[in-house]
Amino acid sequence: MFNMKTTPRKLAILSVLISSVFSAGANATSKVKNINGVDVDVYSSSELDGFLNGKANNTDLNDLTTKLNGKANNTDLNDLTTKLNGKANNTDLNDLNNKLNEKATIKELTRLQGDLKKQIEDGMVKLNVDDIVEREVLKSQTTLIKDIEVETSERKLGDIKTLKDANNYTDQRFDKAQSYTDQKVNHLDNKVDRNEKRANAGIASVAAMSNIPYSNNTGFSLGLGLGQYRNGSAVALGIQNKLNENVSLKLSTSWNSSGSPVFGAGVGISW
Repeated sequence: MFNMKTTPRKLAILSVLISSVFSAGANATSKVKNINGVDVDVYSSSELDGFLNGKANNTDLNDLTTKLNGKANNTDLNDLTTKLNGKANNTDLNDLNNKLNEKATIKELTRLQGDLKKQIEDGMVKLNVDDIVEREVLKSQTTLIKDIEVETSERKLGDIKTLKDANNYTDQRFDKAQSYTDQKVNHLDNKVDRNEKRANAGIASVAAMSNIPYSNNTGFSLGLGLGQYRNGSAVALGIQNKLNENVSLKLSTSWNSSGSPVFGAGVGISW
């Protein structure tokens, strides 16, 4: 009837039994004094066995009741736990299904959003490409127009510079030609002037030489003459020698203003 395996519960029951034994002794008829002089109840062997059996039965009954209650409680608890676990499992499953459905829906929505975004981006990229091409074409046209304007301006400046350089070159060449011509003309003028002076001086020398007087009655005569023509002048000296009645010799010379001497000679024969 007793399970003698020592457990904390059995030790507690044993303590209760011992206390009950000592408490029951207060109604017993036999008493003895203990070492301290206190009265202690004394039971017989049969009374003690009956008392112990009754206590044991009550204790076992209480223990059994407690265990049954515990079992019941444990069973209910296990059943409740199982049900709760079932509920929890069902709830988790439903929640998981809902979450999976939600994930699938979100995934599909994300995919659709991605496709829409891609289409929009493709459209925007196409629009951006068109805008970029249009901007680049406009930029190229603007750059081309600017380049043409710059080239036209540079050509105009170049033409103006070329024309100016040509004019300057022409002016320089003309100035040089004019200077050369003037120089040549001046040289020619000077030369003409010199020639004119020489010619005038030569004419003056001839005039001076031709006007030298000679004596025809004598055999030898000496004469002096002067000449003037424009800006030229000269002086002449001449001699005449009559070799015989039929032959005569004449020599003359002249110095004029040009610094050139003039000589002349002649022979005369008569018969």
